[in-house]
Amino acid sequence: MNIFTKEPVSKLKSGEDVCVSQLAQEYNEYMERQYNQEELRINTAGIELFYQYCNDINPRMQITELEEEVFWQFFLYWLPKEGKRISNQITYEIMHVLHRFCKYASNQYTINWIELYSPVYKDLMDELPRIMEVKKAFSKYLGNPIVDWEPLIIDLERYKKHKAKTLVKESRDIFEQGLFEVIEIAPNNAVILKKKQGYGLYAKVMLDDTLIQYLRNHDILHVRMRRKLFFTCWDIEEVKSCYLPKAQKYMK
Repeated sequence: MNIFTKEPVSKLKSGEDVCVSQLAQEYNEYMERQYNQEELRINTAGIELFYQYCNDINPRMQITELEEEVFWQFFLYWLPKEGKRISNQITYEIMHVLHRFCKYASNQYTINWIELYSPVYKDLMDELPRIMEVKKAFSKYLGNPIVDWEPLIIDLERYKKHKAKTLVKESRDIFEQGLFEVIEIAPNNAVILKKKQGYGLYAKVMLDDTLIQYLRNHDILHVRMRRKLFFTCWDIEEVKSCYLPKAQKYMK
């Protein structure tokens, strides 16, 4: 059910007894009076994502309970993990949307959301869109047939190649998956990864310039890899999520 279809809420200036979903609804009604349809679509989508995240943490979260850590975890861990279709441009828009949302909340209630959000906003404004673009670049590099999600665009040639590739499996191939940290990016586009769990496996992968330009040391990639028997290099078969180094504290 869409959270914005409920009846308007009473404005309790103290912020007590007002939950995040109520404030999101109130802000949506405010936006309907301020923006055109395209601007409203972008703003509503950004606020809905943040609401979903808050609902995952605590469905009854009061706006007075929200702390700075909530914003850090949303951008560092939840959005890269759950927002797999989000590009770097949409990431910028979401960050700006939340900045306006926090400013509105701080102006309407005796809460300091804008002060809580500002350090996160300033620190991640450049790096978060970059790491979201890493996922998109890997998707293209690995031949994912889906070019774009909104609207849905599928490359038929990529689809045929991707389908054929998934059918070719050598029985003696070695597979690994999990969270890997980028340890080194060599001039010849060789990248050394270290597995975060277990015995700390090191893996060498060869990438091209379209990926190297976005990668940074200590980025964390959730990947599935394959290595042929007697070969030294691994092939990345799937990248599930990409994270900034600061996201490590939220990984179990």
